[in-house]
Amino acid sequence: MKTNHLLLKLLLGLILFGFIISMLNVSYAIDNPYPIRANGNGPDGYCNCTWTAWQVTKETLGMELPSWGNADLWYYNAQSSGFRVGSTPAKNSIVCYNYQHVGFVSDVNSNGEIYVKEGGFNYYHENPVNDPSNDYFAFHEGWKNTENVLGYIYLNPPVIDYAYVEPRSMNGKQYKIVIEAHDDDNNINKVLVRTWTETKSGANGRTDDDLVEQIAKKNKKGHYEVTIKKSDHNNEGGMYRSEIYVFDANGNHDHRVFEQVSMDSVYINPPSFEARIALKSDPNWVIAVNGSGDVVLRPYDSTLKYQVWKFTKGDSGDFKITNKQTGLVLDVEGLKDVHGTNIMSHTSNNQVNQRFYMFNYNGGVRFSARCSSDLKGIDVPNLLLEEGNSIKLGSTLKSNNKAQTFILRLQIGVISLSNEQAYPDVPNGKWYTNSVKYVKNAEIMSGYADGNFGPDDPIARGQIALMLYRLAGEPDVSDLDNPFTDVLDGKYFTNAVKWAYANGITTGKTATSFDPYGNVTRQELALFIARFAEKCLNINTATSYNIIGIADYNDVASWARSAMQYIMEKGIITGDMSAGYARILPKKNATRAESATIFERFINGIMNNITSE
Repeated sequence: MKTNHLLLKLLLGLILFGFIISMLNVSYAIDNPYPIRANGNGPDGYCNCTWTAWQVTKETLGMELPSWGNADLWYYNAQSSGFRVGSTPAKNSIVCYNYQHVGFVSDVNSNGEIYVKEGGFNYYHENPVNDPSNDYFAFHEGWKNTENVLGYIYLNPPVIDYAYVEPRSMNGKQYKIVIEAHDDDNNINKVLVRTWTETKSGANGRTDDDLVEQIAKKNKKGHYEVTIKKSDHNNEGGMYRSEIYVFDANGNHDHRVFEQVSMDSVYINPPSFEARIALKSDPNWVIAVNGSGDVVLRPYDSTLKYQVWKFTKGDSGDFKITNKQTGLVLDVEGLKDVHGTNIMSHTSNNQVNQRFYMFNYNGGVRFSARCSSDLKGIDVPNLLLEEGNSIKLGSTLKSNNKAQTFILRLQIGVISLSNEQAYPDVPNGKWYTNSVKYVKNAEIMSGYADGNFGPDDPIARGQIALMLYRLAGEPDVSDLDNPFTDVLDGKYFTNAVKWAYANGITTGKTATSFDPYGNVTRQELALFIARFAEKCLNINTATSYNIIGIADYNDVASWARSAMQYIMEKGIITGDMSAGYARILPKKNATRAESATIFERFINGIMNNITSE
């Protein structure tokens, strides 16, 4: 008896389990749950009205309707399922007739007619009497009036209005996707984002250990956002892709496959500056404006202001890029977010098509138009290196795209906007950090053999001679004399000292000694630079600028005073404020950090401004 009792319980349990499963399948079926007829002329030949209405809804809206039973029950069961119903015709709704028939409404015109896609057309319209001998189910679509309509089931799913990457969130480790969506019933239930990394071949290769699903959170503006983290994807770099799903409470949803995003592009927001935009793969080609105002590719020319651009920082972390010669700004023609749109020059109008975000990438810089939702970049089409080649809005910033990767070239060196440390002993955030990066990238000043820079070490005379020699382009010195007995052949400073002596930049400590390992004072450094300006750049350094008001001006030697006045007037050397008031400290040994800063100011303040019209 006990055995029979247990078997009865087990049987009842299985029946109950089967009932629950069947109810789940009825509520939200994966496949079309309605009867099919194989003699119709509709999709796959099956044209029952309920089958057709369910199938067209899925194919049009991506929605899988609940199973509402026979056609005469749809209007009432839809209300029980949480769907809105009513008597007003609406696009993307189900029309329910009072003669046990349903159809999908794909449009409504101004005459109040509805465009219906329906199955069972012959059965219910040409032969309305329930005659099994005419059991023919034809598919039909067309405009109809609204006679005999019981009502409409409104299917309006949530809509993804806009989705974009927040450029300022891109730091090489993560980025943020922002989604703007709405639902007519204000009934968005969840926003799901599925993300994976692209395979090396660029295909949409998803693997179980790489695919990550996240529920986006609502922000203060009422939009949805989710952060895509490199650490969630095995710390892989390269391109990432996402799918976005917005669901309402009934399971209706909108879906969008989001464009690829380069995890390796790092947003940067430097102070305003001026530079040429040169291709990283070939810096001898730059973006310029031609005589007609077109933005084109041109061979590098250090004398032309048509090739110089002024980057003005905006309040939203973007930049207006203005041509130094014409005063016109870079502009995405027609505010278009379309691959292949012309980049042109135009008068400033402060619209988003004249604003660009900047990113570090693989030792170069990339520019993305603010008017582009998917980070389309400024692009040299097909990397065609021909004079006059037009500049376009390219594809979404992608890995290893040389046509979208540039450097910011100066007459001497390039601007480095990298957040990476230049040397282990030069941390970010120091007063000299950017200057050290600059002279390193310009190959004017290098570090020690152990990899460090030694920012607090005193600078040596031989090092200063080498830096000036590099500024001059390291000309040939094979025919020059060397009068200094302490400057031996084969030293790092040998050629530089020979060149400096021949050009009147140094006369040595004595007629026969240079003292290459000796320290350089601040006033000696001022004299070195002023002589370089005079002898190599043909600059008149005479000035009426007076340093008498500075506390220790009397400490400046007479032989260095005019040089110090010129250098201080130009802001290349500034007063030391460590005592609470300005001092020149002319006899203090200059450090390597000070020398890097002074050279960077001289290059950008003087040398890079020597251009012609």
